[in-house]
Amino acid sequence: MELPPALSRMLASSCENDQLKNWSVYEERDGVYTFKIRFIPSKVNHIGSADSDVQSPVKSVHNNAFKQKNDKQLLRDRNRFQDWSENV
Repeated sequence: MELPPALSRMLASSCENDQLKNWSVYEERDGVYTFKIRFIPSKVNHIGSADSDVQSPVKSVHNNAFKQKNDKQLLRDRNRFQDWSENV
């Protein structure tokens, strides 16, 4: 089995640039395994900072991935905003 290219690049980059903090393996109830790997960044870079010369592979994932709210969440947010704007 071959890893997806994006996952392979992220793991390789983290292994090369960061320090391994710890790792563990869990067996879920349905029989699948979960691997947990924690890295200590070699240099902390904030998104959009001018001095970020080392690009973390996780940044691009966080910048491009989002969860779209469902209709119930949107209605809840609209109601909260209306309540807030009426009280201001």
